[in-house]
Amino acid sequence: MRHGKYYIEVSVESKGSVGVGFTKKNLIHSNTIEGNEQTVIYYSNGKIGKADSESYNQNDVIGSYIDFDKNEIAFYKNYKFLDTVQVALNIEDSEDCFKFIAVLSEENQNLSICNTGKYPADVDLMKIDSEEETEFWGYKFTLTPIFKGRSTKLIDSYLSFASASDRENWRENYKPTYSKFFKDGIARQLSEFMGGYMIENCFRMHHFDEVEEYLSILPEWLIYYPDLQKLSEAELLNLNEILLDFGLRFQKYFYLFDLHTEADEPENSLMKSIKKAKYYLFSELKLELFFNQSLWNYQTNCRIGIIIDKVKAQEIKAKGDADHSATASMFGQISRALIAAPNKALRHDKIMFKFAYKPEGIQDNVWMYNELLRKISKELQSQLLPLLIPSQNNVLNVGNGRDNWMINPTSTLSSHMHLFNTLGKFFSSAIRTYQQKLRLSLPVIVFKHLLYEDVTTEDLRDFDFPIYKFLHKLRNLEAYGITAENFGQHISEKFIVKYGEEVVELCEDGANIEVTFENVGHYADLLEKHKLFENPKAYDSIRKGMAAVVPIDKLNLFTAAQLRELIGLNQEVKLEVLEENTVYENCRRTDPHIENFWEAIKSLKESERARFIDYIARRSKLIEWDWPLKFTIAKHSKSGAENALVPIVDNATFRLELPAYTSPEIMKEKIIFAIAHNNKFDSLDINT
Repeated sequence: MRHGKYYIEVSVESKGSVGVGFTKKNLIHSNTIEGNEQTVIYYSNGKIGKADSESYNQNDVIGSYIDFDKNEIAFYKNYKFLDTVQVALNIEDSEDCFKFIAVLSEENQNLSICNTGKYPADVDLMKIDSEEETEFWGYKFTLTPIFKGRSTKLIDSYLSFASASDRENWRENYKPTYSKFFKDGIARQLSEFMGGYMIENCFRMHHFDEVEEYLSILPEWLIYYPDLQKLSEAELLNLNEILLDFGLRFQKYFYLFDLHTEADEPENSLMKSIKKAKYYLFSELKLELFFNQSLWNYQTNCRIGIIIDKVKAQEIKAKGDADHSATASMFGQISRALIAAPNKALRHDKIMFKFAYKPEGIQDNVWMYNELLRKISKELQSQLLPLLIPSQNNVLNVGNGRDNWMINPTSTLSSHMHLFNTLGKFFSSAIRTYQQKLRLSLPVIVFKHLLYEDVTTEDLRDFDFPIYKFLHKLRNLEAYGITAENFGQHISEKFIVKYGEEVVELCEDGANIEVTFENVGHYADLLEKHKLFENPKAYDSIRKGMAAVVPIDKLNLFTAAQLRELIGLNQEVKLEVLEENTVYENCRRTDPHIENFWEAIKSLKESERARFIDYIARRSKLIEWDWPLKFTIAKHSKSGAENALVPIVDNATFRLELPAYTSPEIMKEKIIFAIAHNNKFDSLDINT
């Protein structure tokens, strides 16, 4: 025992003088227990050290309690508190520790360790939901995370068990260098890289035991991580070792953590710390912890069947009406059918349910199910269903994520909540089945809300760049030349938000409150909060639907971006569709550099293709039914050595000026360079 709190009970089974308590292991081995200030024993004659207390006899239950944080040892008799002794519980030798001891004076005396789990009410120990041997022996402890770095004393306490050379190495080398890597976000980048990019490159290492071999050739792979490129190979290896060790320790004690969380999680809660720590866990470790036996125990062999009236769905689509009652659209019909279905009937690793198009026969194959998902994805991202609306970036073709849709802030009816619940079931089914996914374009903020993660002003960039830009203006009036005198010429707003004809007040009587130079800061805060937290009931309904199919709390292991990928709403790029929808300006498809271009693009990995689509169109995916414009490849407008030029892209017109690079290798190198240095943020030009 070195840290935390421990409570151990013994039952006195025989007569005679006995004693129970704690001492250091080294004192036991050297037979120097008696008289040492770090030995505390409660004898049956009532002596605790030099102090007198109650005696005990056969059939009494004696509890021994040690608290390393408070340097206390306490004793209980038959669950009644007796006395506390202050002891210096410091351990200088890293091989030493404290041990529970029992002292017997005669042969054939017996003490037995109690495993009833009955503890004194004033012993404050964390409940451990585990079947590990620790519970059998009857002691529990409180786990205090030290990775947060909020307490110098905790770190010093931890270092006190290290050798002198290790402590010196920490203070002189690791602390100044690697603490900075965590503060600057570099450690988070390395975790993202190791957990994602290397796995995509087929380096699926068990616990990354061969990491040094791969890190030795990292420069080529790290082009998308400029901060990591600045680190030496030794720094990368050491930082990776720190992250790896942390991950293995997290895995070892994972069963101790209750991952349940609430929207208003206290800042000082353990779950809040875990939410921050998860950014430093490799995604492969998270998948291992999530897709363990408990997930597959969370399933059933029964599967429901659903009849879908395809004609009815086609009729309402032709009318252009919205299916608010969920009676005609395919998604609505499925949603109604799932009302009576028990949750366990939806937990499958292939398809969530069998279905048939009326009057056809039941379909029970993956290909037909995927085709159904494609159709309901089109319904969801259309006016047919009221759940999603095009984001402002989508409508205005600005900012990032120009194909993104958002949760409809005005869909708040009970019928809408049921549809959102069904959407959650499809999300979780995609996690279980891996490949059977909806084709939706949703920004990361949606998944932040599903995980109760913090959202910030920066999240607005991905779905409402005009509001982001407007908030920047409101909070930087001087930079825009706005003063108290000319404020009314630039800003003419009230404390409201409009959704078509519907008006929502940002505060009481907001429709009658003008935004002024004096209250503009308050208005900006209210507007931002409203835009970031629209329709919270919808997210609650989606979460409930997800919880019906997978253990929802375990999803808190993942970041919002990882959850989006897990659900399958990550990038989808069909290059054959891109090629079919490409036109050429002042060049031809058969030109050598155009041939080089398509050869280079097709050689890119999936994540690089997605980055390329984001580079040329600010979109996450390109699918056949959601095509923005014809992609134009034009001759480069600048003259000079072709291999020295850089591509020029116009996102608004989906146009790329491509230099005539002389080989596929140079073409690929230049394209990757352009992607890696892609400026993802639209201009905040104060003159616009």
